[in-house]
Amino acid sequence: MVESFAKHRSLRAFVALALVAVFALFCTPADQAQAASAQFKDVAGHWAEDQIAKGVEKGFINGYPDGTFRPDDRVNVDEFVKIVVMSLFEKDASGRYSFSKAYFNDMGIALARFYVNTLSEFDPNDIPESEYWAQPYLDQAERMDFFRKNDPAWGGKFDVPLTREKAAYIVALLVNAKEGWEDLKVQDVVLASYKDAADADYSQYIADTILKGVMVGKAEGQFKPYDYITRAEAVTIANRIIDRTSRPKFTPDFKEKHYVVVKNNVGDDKYVVFDSKETLDILKKLDSVKQNAPGYNLDNFVSFYSYPSKQEYEKYINDLAVNPAIAINPALFFIEVTPLSGGGENFFIGVNTQQGVDGYEDLIDIVASGLFEDYAVYFKAFLEEKVNQYDGESVSGNTVINNREVFVYGVKNIVVFVTTPKRE
Repeated sequence: MVESFAKHRSLRAFVALALVAVFALFCTPADQAQAASAQFKDVAGHWAEDQIAKGVEKGFINGYPDGTFRPDDRVNVDEFVKIVVMSLFEKDASGRYSFSKAYFNDMGIALARFYVNTLSEFDPNDIPESEYWAQPYLDQAERMDFFRKNDPAWGGKFDVPLTREKAAYIVALLVNAKEGWEDLKVQDVVLASYKDAADADYSQYIADTILKGVMVGKAEGQFKPYDYITRAEAVTIANRIIDRTSRPKFTPDFKEKHYVVVKNNVGDDKYVVFDSKETLDILKKLDSVKQNAPGYNLDNFVSFYSYPSKQEYEKYINDLAVNPAIAINPALFFIEVTPLSGGGENFFIGVNTQQGVDGYEDLIDIVASGLFEDYAVYFKAFLEEKVNQYDGESVSGNTVINNREVFVYGVKNIVVFVTTPKRE
């Protein structure tokens, strides 16, 4: 857990924090909206009234000295970046900021450590004076890898209004680092519902923000990618980044497509679309025998990884966070299916040369029979040959079986086989 910047609090601050906690526990959206109305003279009845109250309470956005919030004013690129950066921090009763527990508690350890390391150069409680007021926030967003100052999207100008499509670009880079990217085929299904976004330069990022419920359309079937982001929209987006429970759910219209619902990095629904029923049938058959495989298994229906033990898996994840260059994957075996934007799916099979295929024969049989049919025996022979041949440095000899290309390569102690879609 990320420690607070504040090491000591006074009794007064402690009491104030308790009062804030009690208020947050019993405060309804209507209460928050009323609080915003009382604080700002131009938000009463606004669609984002309660979102504004939340953002102000959390401390990542403020009103103006004249008592207004100006919810429908445009937001510049630099202003939006500051809002997003500061939304990742929470303010305590003493007014000090620390990383948001709501956002970081269910984050993977490697990403959490990466973010924590950025604090050596950014303290939200001590923003240095700069010739350009937004420089510290732009720099921090770049350190956290969801904004790049030299990106052609900005043309070197950050004090210009931000469009909705480019806001989606920023948001998707941040949110997907934690929650995972959506599949291209699913993005296409989403964009079929928002045709005005399909031709936008950042259409895939738009699709991801819609799927995750961080951004929504402005009208039936319209995303309005070239409209400018308003202050009300910016504060709503920032709140949804932090609080996944507040996001509206979007259900794609898959019509006759073959698809499954799995879980993403944080346990939320993720859709996977397949071009062929054959792939889905193979995965269903694999699902019926995976529980018999040895080891500590991580199963997400479209991916299956087997490790010697939970302890060794956790050690590997920790090693990745500390030094990815020396981390050695202890996986004994894996199968993963990746849908391709051009059609079809790739099947990946990984075999640890020290373990071999012992205990995983049933899984290999299902994949081999499903993909290669009467030629399954040739694939299994090819797999066994290459596993035995691999010396830890190189392995070669790609082949074609049943009109499918099979590529093979080695990664440290694992031999990986990639089977491509069938040629027509």
